[in-house]
Amino acid sequence: MFCVKVYFLPSFTRFVTNITALENIPNSVKLWKETVNLEESATDACILLSRAVEVIPLSVELWLALARLETLERAKVVLNKARKFVPTSHEIWIAAGHLLEQGAMFPEKPTETKNEELETLDRTIELGVRFCILLRSRSFLF
Repeated sequence: MFCVKVYFLPSFTRFVTNITALENIPNSVKLWKETVNLEESATDACILLSRAVEVIPLSVELWLALARLETLERAKVVLNKARKFVPTSHEIWIAAGHLLEQGAMFPEKPTETKNEELETLDRTIELGVRFCILLRSRSFLF
């Protein structure tokens, strides 16, 4: 029996191989990431990542990758879901802060609106940091 490394196969064959492997090992973050990277369409990659976070809801990497591929409004929804599944992840809170900052910096917004949104951003990050510290300190008590 010959052992063939998957990396030498054409991308479509690797994709099919990965999909088959995901049916047998659905909890592999590495396998999900490799499969998404083989996808050429951003829309199809979003669909794959949506399925990935359903299967592995505690994977911060997969949540952040999905948020990066989505539109601004959809990314907010994705990061809010991620915060429910992984509330102690500072990476998700920081990504949510960056997203709010992006939304506040649109050139057509008036200065007062930008300032209000940036203040909301500061409060959100502060709240997120406090919340993460609180949850982490409680998890060590039990």
